[in-house]
Amino acid sequence: MALHPDLNNEQLGVLHALVREIEDRINRTLSYDQVVTTFKRIRNGQLDCRLSVGENRFVGGKMVLHLGYGLRTADDFRQSLRADDCLIDEGADALVGNHGFMVCQEEIEVTLCAVTVAQLGFKLGSTLEQACQRAGSLGYRILISEAGPRLCEQYKGQPAGERVILVTKPIQNLKGELRLFAVEKMANGGQWLTTANGNPDYMYGPETIWIFGAPLPGAL
Repeated sequence: MALHPDLNNEQLGVLHALVREIEDRINRTLSYDQVVTTFKRIRNGQLDCRLSVGENRFVGGKMVLHLGYGLRTADDFRQSLRADDCLIDEGADALVGNHGFMVCQEEIEVTLCAVTVAQLGFKLGSTLEQACQRAGSLGYRILISEAGPRLCEQYKGQPAGERVILVTKPIQNLKGELRLFAVEKMANGGQWLTTANGNPDYMYGPETIWIFGAPLPGAL
C-alpha cells in the first residue's frame, strides 16, 4: 500500500505497530479504509497512540464520528459493515439502499452527543417531535443518515445491552413507514445496525438514548 509522503518515519512506525496490534487482537486483516483513516488521524495528531484504535466510546456523553471517507454506494456500506463484524437487520439494510440515504461528499469529523429523553426534561417520556424541538432549542443538531452505519462501525466500546437511536431526517421505507437508524449491542457481544420508529408522534420512554450532533461553539 502506498503511503502519503508527509508521513515521517516515526509516524510510519506507529502506524505499522498499531495495524499489527489490532490485526492480531481481532484475528483478521484491517480494511484499506480503516488503515487510511488511522494514518490520517496519526498524521493530524488526532490519535493518542497509547490507546487502542477502534475502541471509540462516549466520554462525558460525547464521541467523535468520522464521516465521508471511502464509501459511496449501498453495497460499499454493506461490505464495510460486514468487514467490521457489524450485523445489519432487514430494515436497516433497506434504509442503506433507499434513495433517502444521504452520504457526506467530503471527509469530516462530527462530535456526537448522547442524551436521554429524561435529560431533555421529559421525565415521563416524549414524542420524537417534542424531543427534537427541545434538543434544537439547546443547540443540538440533526445528523446525516450516513451516521447510522458509521456509528455501528466505530462505536466499538458500546456497553452490552445499550441501544441508541440516531436523530436524522427519517427515511420512508417501502411500507411508507418513517424510520431512523439505531445501534444496539447485544448481551452476547453482537453489534447490530437496526431501525427505530421515525414518526414524529411516536412516544418514546424517558430512558431512550438519542444521538445528536453537538451544538456548534457559541450556540449555547
